[in-house]
Amino acid sequence: MGARIKGAGTDVITIEGVARLHAAHHRIMADRIEAGTFLAAAAATGGRVTLHGTGGGILDAVLEKLREAGASCRPRWHDLARHAGKAKSVNVRTAPIPRSRPTCRRS
Repeated sequence: MGARIKGAGTDVITIEGVARLHAAHHRIMADRIEAGTFLAAAAATGGRVTLHGTGGGILDAVLEKLREAGASCRPRWHDLARHAGKAKSVNVRTAPIPRSRPTCRRS
């Protein structure tokens, strides 16, 4: 947008203002915790949910656990359809999001 920004990727980011900024468009990456919560809710209630704009790559671990629990998950290009099946209990452990963004492939 025109501001002078230094220090990206370091502990200190310095932003120097300018006289005028220009417009910009930005799309925020889907939140994997929120998306996973919607998927788990559908599984728990026997429902169905489609999440647009998630991209299966950020949900690989969630999808793996849902499949292990008996759910039927179908990742698609930039969205994810989830159909509930009979749920089984599974062990889940959280971890930090990977630093590099995984890629999505058509299936």
